[in-house]
Parts: sequence; C-alpha cells; structure tokens
Amino acid sequence: MSNVNAVTISGNMTRDPEVKTFGDDGSLAKFGVAVNRSVKRDGEYTEEVSFFDVTVFGGFSGLVARKLRKGDSVTVQGELRQERWETPEGNRSQVVIIASQIDSEGFYRSKDEDAVRTPEDTPAPAADPVATQTQGAPTDSGDDIP
Repeated sequence: MSNVNAVTISGNMTRDPEVKTFGDDGSLAKFGVAVNRSVKRDGEYTEEVSFFDVTVFGGFSGLVARKLRKGDSVTVQGELRQERWETPEGNRSQVVIIASQIDSEGFYRSKDEDAVRTPEDTPAPAADPVATQTQGAPTDSGDDIP
C-alpha cells in the first residue's frame, strides 16, 4: 500500500504573508489560515476554528506576498510536513502545509489596490504570475513533475 500525503483547506488568512529569502534566488512565504466549521453539541450549533500554518516556496511566494492579505479567503492544496527544531526548553515540532496550489480572489486585485502595500511588504517579482504554483517545495523523492 502506498502512502498519501495530500490536504486541501479553505478559510481566511490570519496574517499577511511573511517572505524570507535564502541563497541567490530562493524564497518562501509563510502565512496562517483559519478554517471555521459548525459543530452541533447538545442540540445547538457552535463555531469551531482551526488554525493552520502554510509555507509557499519558489517564485510563487513573491506573488502570494504581493497579492494576498490578512482576511483574504483562500483555498490551499498541498502536503503536510512536520518541522522539527531544538530550543533551550527541549525539542519542538509543528505540522505545516507546504502549498502546491493556492486559489484566491486576491490574485485578481488591480495594481492600484496593490499600491496600498508598503515597499517593505513587497518582495522581488515572482517568476511567473499565475495563480497556481509550478515550482514545488524541495522534496526528498527527487521526482520532478512538470
């Protein structure tokens, strides 16, 4: 039996994308997504919220950082990855979504609406301004799917 690691979430961004660069032309963007759902308990419906951290790699991260903002509705497809690190208090870990595709109406904002952002919020231009990522995150499998 083969392993499957795929996730799709739809919700609202909880913070503006934070861009980090590394190497000569590597970059990533990180942001959070809140997903609401109604749950029936004791005959009454209540809202539950789940929070997810999302990471986007490559040229697509620049487009995400330029176009998307806190509060935007997004649908994210990708895979789950557990990040691990050490702190003085001990080992820590967190499961994040590595995005392979993002859909949002925020991608269709006009240039005038983008101009509201400050220069420090705007990263270098993305390689290809499409609403889906074509360059995936680095993987251990070595398989490149065009």
